[in-house]
Amino acid sequence: MKTRMLSVLGILVIIATLTFVYFNNPKPIYGNDEASIIKLIRSVGYDEWAIEIVGIKDFEGNRIAAFLYNNMPGYALFTKNESGEYAWNHVEVRESENLSIFALIPDLQMFAIVTNVDNNVSKMEVTINGEEVVQEFTPFVAEFSWLEIPTTTSNNIRFDNYKFYDENGELLKSFDNN
Repeated sequence: MKTRMLSVLGILVIIATLTFVYFNNPKPIYGNDEASIIKLIRSVGYDEWAIEIVGIKDFEGNRIAAFLYNNMPGYALFTKNESGEYAWNHVEVRESENLSIFALIPDLQMFAIVTNVDNNVSKMEVTINGEEVVQEFTPFVAEFSWLEIPTTTSNNIRFDNYKFYDENGELLKSFDNN
């Protein structure tokens, strides 16, 4: 009788332990929708200020979520896993910028551009691998856009002759990497 009672008690302890571990084990957070993306961004340390999702784009098994963290441009990169969930890879925020250009995955040959409501740039011209590329923006509007890299046979990407213009076509800033 005593052995049976100890066996039952042992089984109950094991069941209670497994139940405790199951319910207290943190569930992974995926980037499957806007609410879970915000939850993930907060979970990696960006939990002090407001987060606004500016845009979400999916391509080639990846998801990019552009956001503003206290009006600072940022992005989160997710990769679709075998079960169809978007698993987190990277989160980045830039301070003191109204227009930020983020290098994504090198194989994609594109960059993400995130602007906030303080951005006064309406057009950017840049020479990429010898080819001039023009990107337009809506001033004073938070936006998410792409900068596609002209195809090249080289793995190197060279950016030169940056020019930023306001909505009246006035040159705001220019610089060269040379």
